[in-house]
Amino acid sequence: MSAPDLSDFRLRLTPEQRRAIERLAARDQVSPEEAVIRAVEQALAAEADASAFPPGTPFHGLDDLLSTLGEGPADLSTNRSYLDDLGT
Repeated sequence: MSAPDLSDFRLRLTPEQRRAIERLAARDQVSPEEAVIRAVEQALAAEADASAFPPGTPFHGLDDLLSTLGEGPADLSTNRSYLDDLGT
């Protein structure tokens, strides 16, 4: 079974959803279609980021909290140079 063609995808929106999309589009100065595309891309990116910690691991579901820690070595045990200036 092949994937459906989504090139001319249509949505049924409630009046509230339509107004929210129009507000978002006006805020970002883009078309409503572009606003929806950006929202979908953002949701897909967030989903991809969430998979950084698979279910069953200690950090699963904590992506929002852990992202505030910044970038650092993924595994300190593989690079002990971080201890070089300890105690000096």
